[in-house]
Amino acid sequence: MKKTIAKKVKAVALVLVMGAGVIGGFAKIAEALTITSVDPEKGPVAGEQDVTIKGDFNQDMKWKQVAAGSGYTCAIASNDQAYCWGFKAYGQLGDGTNTGPEICSSYYYECSKTPVAVLLGDRPDLTVKQITASERHTCVIASNDQAYCWGWNSHGQLGDGTNTGPEICTLSTPCSKTPVAVLLGDRPDLTVKQIVAGHYHTCAIASNDQVYCWGENGSGELGDGTNTHRYTPVAVLLGDRPDLTVKQIAARYAHTCAIASDDQAYCWGYNHYSQLGNGTYTGPELCTPSTPCSKTPVAVLLGDRPNLTVKQISAGEHHTCAIAGDTRVYCWGTNNLGQLGDGTNTGPETCAFYVCSRTPVAVLLGDRPDLTAKQIYVGHYHHTCAIASNDQVYCWGLNGSGQLGDGTVATHRTTPVAVQLGDRSDLAVKQISVGGAHTCAIASNDQVYCWGDNSFGELGDGTDTNRNTPVLVDTSSLPPATYTVTIDVGGTPALCTGVVIATDGKSLKCTTSAHIAGLVDVTVDDGVSAKTLEKGYEYVRDGGGGSIIKDILSPDTGVGRVVGLLVLGEVVVVAVGVAIFFKIRKEEFR
Repeated sequence: MKKTIAKKVKAVALVLVMGAGVIGGFAKIAEALTITSVDPEKGPVAGEQDVTIKGDFNQDMKWKQVAAGSGYTCAIASNDQAYCWGFKAYGQLGDGTNTGPEICSSYYYECSKTPVAVLLGDRPDLTVKQITASERHTCVIASNDQAYCWGWNSHGQLGDGTNTGPEICTLSTPCSKTPVAVLLGDRPDLTVKQIVAGHYHTCAIASNDQVYCWGENGSGELGDGTNTHRYTPVAVLLGDRPDLTVKQIAARYAHTCAIASDDQAYCWGYNHYSQLGNGTYTGPELCTPSTPCSKTPVAVLLGDRPNLTVKQISAGEHHTCAIAGDTRVYCWGTNNLGQLGDGTNTGPETCAFYVCSRTPVAVLLGDRPDLTAKQIYVGHYHHTCAIASNDQVYCWGLNGSGQLGDGTVATHRTTPVAVQLGDRSDLAVKQISVGGAHTCAIASNDQVYCWGDNSFGELGDGTDTNRNTPVLVDTSSLPPATYTVTIDVGGTPALCTGVVIATDGKSLKCTTSAHIAGLVDVTVDDGVSAKTLEKGYEYVRDGGGGSIIKDILSPDTGVGRVVGLLVLGEVVVVAVGVAIFFKIRKEEFR
């Protein structure tokens, strides 16, 4: 249960948001929030006016961020809680178990085919700000700006100071089935700004803009100058560039990358396939006699484009991609399945056992050279996806399970292909995440769609059937979307209470509260986005319907003068349903 949050503001009032009812059941329309009109358009300053607001008011749970792991998926919902689905034998779903509620595929894997809530244990007051999913463990940044992890803990990747528990999961492996706090050791003063999970290691950017990593370190992926496993965070050593800070990080199988404050990319860890992008696959060091690596960050070499900067970076198992300052995508590392997107799967070079590129090569956009890239995500294994400037998703590389989303299976692609949205071609895409052999995205209606391998229920559609085009994640077992009021202390808010949503989700009804006269903005907030109809309603003194309440809030001081309606203290918002507030425009007082 999300804890009620009290916010201090200058103009103070006690605000209670009424719970939302639904006429005839939940509206299953999966549309983005919109407001088109208010009927009637005016009413008395005394309030108590029933109004109908028309638009799209979807009751399905909405999503803020999605993170695809290997065989499972997690996401943050509009109620700021985390939910996961898919493979759960190692406790990576965080619901307190590693068994059931279902068995997926012919392999008899423990799974959940639809989202289950992550249990925050002794911290139910916390909400979730960011989530990352990996091979078999998951981590979040909570509302207290601290990191929490759960799942497999064989190499200390949970950061709780051990590699032996705190519990035991499948095949006697150490794990935690619910989140445990990452221990910051001698830096308890630090908070966490970004977190990423590799296969068996984890890294974070702390509030001092430095990177700290923990977990497996056999290939130098922790960047601390050693190849010793660490059970709590250690600082990444920036070598001869201690002046640099870090803006973004990415991690996967056994290497880690970052964008530093000079807008250049740096990588460290395993380098057998040139995934570090430093022009070699034999070093610069050896972590074992047969493991080329770098134990500290090395600069990615931009070849014939040394003037380029880097805007975003993403790491895969054996390849890495970035969006450069020219908004184009460049990739490096192994290329045996076309995962570099340069139109080949034959080079341009050779690294160890596979064809590769030892430095970045440009991804070819084929018949859409006009497009640029807004977001890039490299999968756990051998495929890559990007959101282009037209807000559509394009993928390339391995397609053995339909993870490219182009309607085919086993047709690998050496250049980007468009994901087929079928009968929802009207949707744009806001965020993507690429797992082991599946892909997920949040569309413009704030719903999650997934495609590719579904052996573990990782697509969340209630089945374990693979899909080669996107399917909607099933939220029918989850609570309805949580709506809250945003109080603008510069205006004079008043609630429209007793909200009831129509069955078709195309309108809602509520009752106005008392307010001073004037034109007001009507705002609805669904927890992910807020929409405002400017000057959508007018309070009038001759509107009838009860006594006239004058000057509820003084336009000069913003201080309440009507005892019982306003109190000194804090604004309290109870977020259990839809709420609408009317914001007065002070220049239009009558």
